[in-house]
Amino acid sequence: MGKERCGRVRGVGFGPTPTGRSGANLPCLTGPSSSETAHRMTELENSLRDQLAQSEQRHQEAIAALHAQHKEEIAEIRAESDARHQQQMAESKRQMDECLAGVKAMLQGFHDFPSMTQAMQVLKLLSLIYFRLRVYCKSIV
Repeated sequence: MGKERCGRVRGVGFGPTPTGRSGANLPCLTGPSSSETAHRMTELENSLRDQLAQSEQRHQEAIAALHAQHKEEIAEIRAESDARHQQQMAESKRQMDECLAGVKAMLQGFHDFPSMTQAMQVLKLLSLIYFRLRVYCKSIV
C-alpha cells in the first residue's frame, strides 16, 4: 500500500470518498520518530528507577526507626523487670530477716526450757527452719 501520506484516506474503498472522510478534512497526524520514542522511554525508565530508589530509601528509614523504637521499648521493659525483681528480692530478704530474728530470740530464750530434751528438739527444729530459709533465699537469687 505504500507510505502513509497526509491528505489521503486508506481503506475506504475505490471510487469517490464519502463526505467527512475526505483527505482534505482530516488533520495530518504523524507519529513520533523512533529516536523520540526511545528517548521518551529512557526518560520514563529513569524516572521510575528514581521513584523506586526513593521508595526503597523511605522503606529502609522506616525499618531503622522501628528498630530503634523496639530497642527503646525492650530497654524500658527490661528496666521495669529489673526493678520488680529488686523489689521481690528486698521483700524476701525482709521476710528472711524477720524469721532469723525470731530464731535468734528463741535461741536466746533457750535457757528457759524445763528439760534438756525439749531444748534439743526445739534446737533441731530451729536448725531445720534456718537451713530451709537459706536454701530458699539462694534459690530466688
